[in-house]
Amino acid sequence: MGKGFYISKAVAVVGVVIGAGAVATIIALSVVYSQEKSKNEVTPPSTADPSITTTTPSTPKDPWQRYRLPDTLAPISYNVTLWPRLEPNADGLYIFTGHSKVVFKCVKETDLILIHSNKLNLTKFGDHLANLSGLNGATAPSLSRTWLEVPTQYLVLQLSGRLQPGSTYELLTEFVGELADNLGGFYRSEYTEDGEKRVVATTQMQPTDARKAFPCFDEPAMKAVFHMTLIHPHGTVALANGMNYEPVNVTMGDQSLIQTSFAPTKIMSTYLLAFIVCDFGHIRSPPEAEVLIRIWARKKAIEEGQGDYALNKTGPILTFFENYYNSSYPLSKSDQIALPDFSAGAMENWGLITYRETALLYNPNMSSNGDKEWVATVIAHELAHMWFGNLVTTRWWNDLWLNEGFATYVSYLGADYAEPDWNIKDLIVLDAIQGVMGVDALASSHPLSSKEEDILKPEDISQLFDSITYSKWGKVY
Repeated sequence: MGKGFYISKAVAVVGVVIGAGAVATIIALSVVYSQEKSKNEVTPPSTADPSITTTTPSTPKDPWQRYRLPDTLAPISYNVTLWPRLEPNADGLYIFTGHSKVVFKCVKETDLILIHSNKLNLTKFGDHLANLSGLNGATAPSLSRTWLEVPTQYLVLQLSGRLQPGSTYELLTEFVGELADNLGGFYRSEYTEDGEKRVVATTQMQPTDARKAFPCFDEPAMKAVFHMTLIHPHGTVALANGMNYEPVNVTMGDQSLIQTSFAPTKIMSTYLLAFIVCDFGHIRSPPEAEVLIRIWARKKAIEEGQGDYALNKTGPILTFFENYYNSSYPLSKSDQIALPDFSAGAMENWGLITYRETALLYNPNMSSNGDKEWVATVIAHELAHMWFGNLVTTRWWNDLWLNEGFATYVSYLGADYAEPDWNIKDLIVLDAIQGVMGVDALASSHPLSSKEEDILKPEDISQLFDSITYSKWGKVY
């Protein structure tokens, strides 16, 4: 038996009982301490409103909170009259006034009309911002509420009844807008000639600025026919997409003015609209030409022959594209105008193409061969759009690259036809592709095509107009 320390059985039992009692006492004291501590703690008051339930952000529930138009209505035609003021008013502002009638068809039953409107002050008809009427026997429900939804740039009209599928309706609006110098929508361009300031009222609608000129369904797929009328001062000329009718003299208040109306356009998107009031001069193609071609610019530039090169090359480039697309030029005229203030290089407005002066005018006494190359390729780019982009249009801006990338590619083909000695097709890789590969290597690059739901806001759309969209086509075509 080994050595050790031993106690009796009775002593062991007593020790166990004492130990258990001690453990129970400690537990009881801990419980009492915790209860007392919780009573003495002060809970800070809540700053939240108990009536408000916080939730995680979700998709906007109301149609006017969404950036895309619903598929319930389809525009058929617009009848728009605009009067731009080329002199400032008493407040020092240049403004324009106008009214618009849009005829549309109901595709799906609805009690809501959404139409784009941005930075326009709308005149009230009674208590509402527009007037709705039915056409061809249709009865229009009365308006229950109208307002401007500024974040999504809508004029919202809630109806007391429902529009019926297959029926047509007409919406009338009257409005005042600012003829600002912000290079978007219906805007003001200024230049000085012979020491005198001149003002031009002009447009740039792409991508989402037609809504600044008049209320409209401002999406590429929402095509319609446009009937335009412009009121303007004597000594000025009015231009638009369609060919002008004979101007007439009108009196507005105590002012003697000119009213110019235009032939209806082809069915087209709002972003291709253009209308201009200016005092420019022009040169034109011979009367026997199948298509009327006119080059417009400041009178002094026209007198110096700066539009001659553009006039001489537009006809051959149009002929090339007619053969390339196997389709005749769809319009009766092609007006091209050089503007002193213009944000883009050029814009393919159907029948009235707008340019920066450096992209259309060529001064043989001062301009370089590089300037001539630029004029030729830009003209070819814009004329390529007359078919691909204008006649056939992508549904939404997420596929802008199909429109602009293809036009960039074929612009070299058109310029090569007009100037065969230049071998300009050899410059495609050098001019267009090499540079964009460096941009494409940046973290800020983006895919050529995105999902429609990823390109919704106007600022999202504007960001697509970059070298990736225009020039990365080289790896595709």
